[in-house]
Amino acid sequence: MGTDNIVTAPFRLAFPAVFVPKAAVQGGKEKYSILMLFPKDGSVLLPAEGTSASEAILAIRKLARDAIVEKWGADKAKWPSNLRNLNLKEHLSTNGKDGWPLVDGDCADFEGAAGHVLVRAKSLYKPGLVNNACQPIINQEEVFGGLICRAQVNAFAYDSAGNKGVSLGLNNLQVLHDDGTSFSGRQAAADVFDAFAAPGAPAAASTGDIDDDFA
Repeated sequence: MGTDNIVTAPFRLAFPAVFVPKAAVQGGKEKYSILMLFPKDGSVLLPAEGTSASEAILAIRKLARDAIVEKWGADKAKWPSNLRNLNLKEHLSTNGKDGWPLVDGDCADFEGAAGHVLVRAKSLYKPGLVNNACQPIINQEEVFGGLICRAQVNAFAYDSAGNKGVSLGLNNLQVLHDDGTSFSGRQAAADVFDAFAAPGAPAAASTGDIDDDFA
């Protein structure tokens, strides 16, 4: 069971595992997953699309609440204690371990997370993948952290081995735009190397004696 599917507003993609499933912990069940980053300031990542991050976050909060109500009912007194006292309109989890799926990026330890709300979506089944023209994406090189995307997701409440909360299911992913942002930590090759003349071609002008730097 779970909520109806929704299509999110654009978000920044991080840690995509959409071609090959991965386990969150060693020995765990392998799943396809993405991490969605929505700017806390509510900015619009794609002006042409027009939907703000604030609207996206609110939609996911409502989706998560609907999943709680579906499983445990509308009476908050019957909700699990870890969810019962949360302010669902504002709460951000520090690590996701309290059962709430919206995490404060300021508490995350990877570059680019600060200033964002992080929401993970996952699935046992490979999600559909399309580009901005709705053409299928087959090449794994076309999906990487830093892209602006949107996804079709749903929410479901879980109660397993004493852990209770809400997770998001990943159904489909659309890559919308590459604005040059990368979460890989690597520099672009063109920014690293100088032009190289083939053997026999005139040598590039020297920029000075390297020994001068150590004089």
